[in-house]
Amino acid sequence: MRLVAVVLLGVFVTFALTAVGEEAAMSLRDKGTRLPYFEVAVLFPLVALIVGSLIGLLARNKALLAAILAFAPCVVYAVLETGRGHAGFSWWLILMTLASIYLGLGVGAAVCVSGRMNRAVVPNF
Repeated sequence: MRLVAVVLLGVFVTFALTAVGEEAAMSLRDKGTRLPYFEVAVLFPLVALIVGSLIGLLARNKALLAAILAFAPCVVYAVLETGRGHAGFSWWLILMTLASIYLGLGVGAAVCVSGRMNRAVVPNF
C-alpha cells in the first residue's frame, strides 16, 4: 500500500512541478526574457531530480520500481503529446532520447537517495 501511495504522489508531484515550471517560463517569456532551451535543459531535469529524490526518500527498499512507475505516465504523455503531428524519424529519435534521459535522471536520483541498490544476485560466501 505504501508503494502505491508513493507512486501516486510521484505522478502528482511530477505533473504539478512541470505545470508550475511551465507557468513560470511563460510568465518570463511574456516579459520579454529569452529562454530558448529552458524546458529541455533546466526544467525537466530539475523536476526529474526533485521527484526522484522524493521517491527515494519515501520508498526506501523499492525505490527503483516506484520511480519507474511514477515517471512512466509523464514520459508517455510527453512523448505522445509532443510527438503528435511529427512524422520525421529524427524528431522521434531526439524525443525518445530526451525522454530516456529524464527517466534515467529520475530513477537514478531515487536509487541514489534510497541508498539501497541491488548489488549482486549471488550471495557472498
